[in-house]
Amino acid sequence: MIQRLKKLRSLILEMYPQSQLRPVSDAQMEALLKRFPDIPYHLHLYLKLIGFGTIGASNYSVHIPFEAHHIFDIQEASHLADFVLLGDDFAGTFEAYDTCNNWQLACVDEHWNFEKCEGGNFIQFLEDMYGSLSN
Repeated sequence: MIQRLKKLRSLILEMYPQSQLRPVSDAQMEALLKRFPDIPYHLHLYLKLIGFGTIGASNYSVHIPFEAHHIFDIQEASHLADFVLLGDDFAGTFEAYDTCNNWQLACVDEHWNFEKCEGGNFIQFLEDMYGSLSN
């Protein structure tokens, strides 16, 4: 998994050298684990090895996982109460983990409709978006 993530980071930076990805610090990870003690191990590794920030100048943004109420009003956030937001395509779609469904990755549109993302986890989602590492 570690080699896979290192290759993914290299691929993203090669394709989009203007990317601003920063691995989370130990203090940030500690705070995240206090808020979400059951965070999946693959996401923990992703955040430590690849991190958060932008991919390209404005192609995609990866956040330290957070609850919807931090950016949406109460009514909007209520639709996403069980979701932890992670990715943003700057076009109205978020990638989020459904914490009540075994941390299943979901795509959430601007109308708060959500569906299971192909690939099953955020790492596979980014690999699918930015190219297979096996090509």
